[in-house]
Amino acid sequence: MGIREKIAGHMSVTARLRASQVAHGQLGWQRALTSGVRSALAGTVPEGAQAVGPATRPLLGEVVTSFDSWDVRRGTLAAVVAVLRAADVPYVLLGTRPELVVVRAGEAERARAALAGLDSPGWTVRTPGRSRDARLRRHLRAPLRPTQRLFRTLVADDGTVLGGPAEGVVLEVWTHSTDAVTYDPALGPLAPGTLVAPSYNGTASHLSPGIWERARGTAEHRVVTASRLDEVREPIDVVYTWVDGTDEEWQAQRKAAEESLAPGAVNPNALAPSRFLGHDELRFSMRSIEMYASWVRHIHVVTNRQVPHWLDTSNPRVSVVRHDEIFADTSALPVFNSHAIESQLHRVPGLSDRYLYLNDDVFFGRPVAPELFFEGNGISRFFLSEALLGLDPPSVGDLPVMSAAKRNRALIEQMTGRTVTRKVKHTPHPQQRAVLEDLEREHPEVFAHLARSRFRDPADHSVAAVLHHWYAYVTGRAVEGRIVYDYLDLANEDAVLTLNRIARSRAFDVFCLNESDVPSGVREDRSQMIHDMLAAYFPLRSSFELPGR
Repeated sequence: MGIREKIAGHMSVTARLRASQVAHGQLGWQRALTSGVRSALAGTVPEGAQAVGPATRPLLGEVVTSFDSWDVRRGTLAAVVAVLRAADVPYVLLGTRPELVVVRAGEAERARAALAGLDSPGWTVRTPGRSRDARLRRHLRAPLRPTQRLFRTLVADDGTVLGGPAEGVVLEVWTHSTDAVTYDPALGPLAPGTLVAPSYNGTASHLSPGIWERARGTAEHRVVTASRLDEVREPIDVVYTWVDGTDEEWQAQRKAAEESLAPGAVNPNALAPSRFLGHDELRFSMRSIEMYASWVRHIHVVTNRQVPHWLDTSNPRVSVVRHDEIFADTSALPVFNSHAIESQLHRVPGLSDRYLYLNDDVFFGRPVAPELFFEGNGISRFFLSEALLGLDPPSVGDLPVMSAAKRNRALIEQMTGRTVTRKVKHTPHPQQRAVLEDLEREHPEVFAHLARSRFRDPADHSVAAVLHHWYAYVTGRAVEGRIVYDYLDLANEDAVLTLNRIARSRAFDVFCLNESDVPSGVREDRSQMIHDMLAAYFPLRSSFELPGR
């Protein structure tokens, strides 16, 4: 344990939060001071822009009213290519992520002059080896460097920075290797005029004159025109499960079902009010899709005949799916058990073959690609947690998530003679319909029990969130993945510290804001804390929301 950890161990949560905020300049007076210095040094700020970034070397951010990371990066590439074309500067595209634009050293000065045509205020440059980003106009005062990333700094009206380097394109200046034939140990003879990459890019270290001309002859000037082998090309949908725990009709149904339970039949956590109450998470989770995962084809919201009051059901990319549309045995309804509902999701009408299952407390925290969740050959990924399963058999004394995990383990042991010891992270869960259909054919008793399990029960399995992954792995259809992830349980005393870290850093692919069983005395404060954080992280209304709602 380091000195910082030892000191923190003797501080209250409030004191630790205050210390963190001071260290990162988050207090009101610090922000006001930074803003004042930044504004003084930024000079004239054009209409529709704001001064952002370091106080002593401010950048300009272009104010936007909508944000889609993947659309912005396409627009950034189109803008860079347009000014090069207009100036008749030859270039080719390497087709990497981020997109790589190559110009020859002999045209570098003309390219620099052409880039001056990118005149909207947010254009910014990041250069390897330099600690700070620079405005494009400042960058263009000197010759182009071998490598630079061009992007637009985009901000919401409240100053939240939304777009940056992740939405940029890399522009590189490649030099000629020689005017004579040379020999490369890996590539063999290199023709005169061959271009050499200034750094590794994952596609090409050299471009021969023939390759250059061939790329220039394509419509988009691409060196590689075929899709990469690992690229996910098929449609990916998202399925949410959602409940409005404040709905009086639903509350009456739940109360009647709960009264029919035998005493001690289920763990008290299965009946905890926090399982059915929310903080408007679905709205913000769907905003995160539009901001950071807009490649999602369609969103299916599975509910018990409920519709979020703010949801624009006329949006062609959204469907509200009733439980009675997916349960094979509708006489089992109503159910109040997420294990039961998730076991039926592969029956959603019109669902893509591969999809992501999300609880509404899961959010995309920065731009993510479909390859984070699936391989190009169609197999899915799963994300293991460091948390371990208990070794005792499942019982009513276990939290429902633990007893279900133990049931999953027992089934895998029965199927394979091998075992699992770790939990799975609470992330978007990559799903394959064929895997779930095969699992149901092989073990119909699991699905039959779950369909009639009205509350989380010690005999439950968790099919979509866990068992799918193990079964897919056993049958050669899944591999372990890696994801940058954070998890918060609102019931934890230091939840505010985790929330502050997530909001400040914006460094996670995915984060989960879970609520196990928050004491009623602090629930209202915690709920407001969550709502305020999400509204600041995802400040722009999405196309899935009705205006004014």
